[in-house]
Amino acid sequence: MKFLLNNFNGLKYLLGRFYQCRRSYSFIRKTLQAVKLDRQTLLLCDNYQTNYKVLDKSQKDTVFSDRSQDDHITFLRQTAFSSGLRLSENTQQSLIEAASQRSLVASGSRRVFTLADAVADPNLRQTVAIATIIDSSDLPSIQDLAASPILLNVVTTYLGYAPREVSSWFFWSFANQLPQTEREAVYQTIQYHYDVHGLNFMYVNFYLLDTDADSGAHVLISGSHRQKRLQQLLGSARLMDEQALSCYGAERIEVITGTAGSGFFEDASCYHKALPPKTSDRLMLQLRYS
Repeated sequence: MKFLLNNFNGLKYLLGRFYQCRRSYSFIRKTLQAVKLDRQTLLLCDNYQTNYKVLDKSQKDTVFSDRSQDDHITFLRQTAFSSGLRLSENTQQSLIEAASQRSLVASGSRRVFTLADAVADPNLRQTVAIATIIDSSDLPSIQDLAASPILLNVVTTYLGYAPREVSSWFFWSFANQLPQTEREAVYQTIQYHYDVHGLNFMYVNFYLLDTDADSGAHVLISGSHRQKRLQQLLGSARLMDEQALSCYGAERIEVITGTAGSGFFEDASCYHKALPPKTSDRLMLQLRYS
């Protein structure tokens, strides 16, 4: 059974790299949902965990959009991302308070501490690249946000089916002088790559603090979710900076900056990365729908 499961997961990882395979999977899921053979409930869990919670579809004003649903879909299909989301003030403040007060776990070392500990101990924050807020899916503000109709309508239309699962990753990226090798050793994705989480998925990302190129902005290559060479699909999912420039050109590299509370949809099958924070910390919430 374990052999079959591992091989099935490997097959999903291979097929999920191809745009047409993702579209075919979308058609199958949509068909199954139309005849009530696919689960209709929406589950929320923490990143890479299975502590699932059933979500009630939220009607609360947790997020607003400066773009129409059709515009979001158009931008996603053309470029792999669409900005224009804004958290409500209450949601934004609730999330910042949780990130400031709750326990954190350092990526790589698994050390547990709080933001206050990091402020009091400069040596601590100089050794941590990423610190995840523990049990973020327990937060009512994230539960309401994940089930927001504004998000779900765009996600459902873009994926082609109603998602069954949402994975929440709420985390700090600390501004420090860690070298690239140490950042990569604790899984900070500062090199271009594309994600393959099953046969289809997409993200909604929110900046909780003002974020620019010096504070950890997200970077992606516009249109690369649908345009990859065969060797990129069959080989490594990573791409060096010089390869990105050679394959796609500087004009297609998008540095996504934003004010506190801003957000964007993303098809993370495009090439993307995070810039290492230099002048100030980044606080980000990432919701993965599948």
